[in-house]
Amino acid sequence: MVLHGGSSRGDGSDPRAIIHRLPPLRYLARARLFGMSSPLVDAGVLIAAPQSPGEWDPTKIDAFLDHLLATHEIDRDRIYVTGPSMGGCGTWRYAAMHPERLAAALPICGACPQAGELAAGLRTLPVRAFHAFDDEIVPNYMSATWVSAIAALRGAPAGNPMLSYPPGSDSTAVFDGGQVVWRPGTGASADEALTLTEFARGGHAVFIDVYAEDGTWRWLFAQRRGARAQ
Repeated sequence: MVLHGGSSRGDGSDPRAIIHRLPPLRYLARARLFGMSSPLVDAGVLIAAPQSPGEWDPTKIDAFLDHLLATHEIDRDRIYVTGPSMGGCGTWRYAAMHPERLAAALPICGACPQAGELAAGLRTLPVRAFHAFDDEIVPNYMSATWVSAIAALRGAPAGNPMLSYPPGSDSTAVFDGGQVVWRPGTGASADEALTLTEFARGGHAVFIDVYAEDGTWRWLFAQRRGARAQ
């Protein structure tokens, strides 16, 4: 499932409001139209992109997933959720409340910080989070609060990973052996189950770059429900 951002709110009557603003839909349509190879085509994905009139409600997302499972042939061990901004917040919250239904979550510049004990639901779910350091609409600390809370649940010392971010670089914080370590680049291997990739530039539109990277999809589609992080 791809959850849209706040600028695409609506009642579902105008699909163009979503198609024009969600790159995965365009990438898949273009690849199929021109017979191009892409991770989306190669994986045989079904992209479900619901539309919400307001903030994403995890209960309604769950009901929508029930509808998809009842009406389509879907591999229940390969269900993923992603989205930018408001959709990134919806991704965090839905994944935290219903991790048992998902294989992985991929929130981008999620527009809400972790609060209370919500992150507890993400103790074992594979998560790749993304943000841009120069995002002036949704500050990067919001993604960092989620990653730091999840990392602590997985055995890392508590703390904000952005405090050790290498300024001016495209870097990825990886949970590794009880700590979060930054390394250069924006990639992650399939067995890395908790990462935060920080782009030096890209602003709030960084999701365009994230979705354009084949490596983003290769990581996501390599995840399977039941193969949880430790």
